[in-house]
Amino acid sequence: MQGDCHRARQWASVELDGELSSFERVLLDAHLSACASCAEFHAAIGETTTSLRAAPLEPFHASIELKRAWSSVRLRAAPLAAAMAVVAVGLGSILAATAVRGRSVEDAGAHARVPAAKTPENMDLRTARVLAARPERQLLLAGRRPVGGGIVVAEP
Repeated sequence: MQGDCHRARQWASVELDGELSSFERVLLDAHLSACASCAEFHAAIGETTTSLRAAPLEPFHASIELKRAWSSVRLRAAPLAAAMAVVAVGLGSILAATAVRGRSVEDAGAHARVPAAKTPENMDLRTARVLAARPERQLLLAGRRPVGGGIVVAEP
């Protein structure tokens, strides 16, 4: 079934409810005159709808009891719990950032009870001077490659 046929069948159903616009009615009539399959569908649903609407209503004898579904309460609480978790993480990040701000990296490492490793990112001037005075520096500078995987100290 093509897209035009699908749309025409939807229009045929809407027409039975009296909700089809005049423009859509013109398009439906044009399609039905060119498509035998949709014309047959239109006639069949028209007959079915007419017979269903003409049938007498049947009484319903069963009782209906509506209970509150607890699953809907849980479904409403889930987004709230997720939002609270996001707020808690955000506040924790802000508090951690303000607690670390103003201290050096070594102080923050000591506060976390983890010794801060000496890397070029957190090296202070004293460590840089010690590395500059080491005799391996001459070897490292001569080949411009680390010997055995050490730190390369460039000349100023």
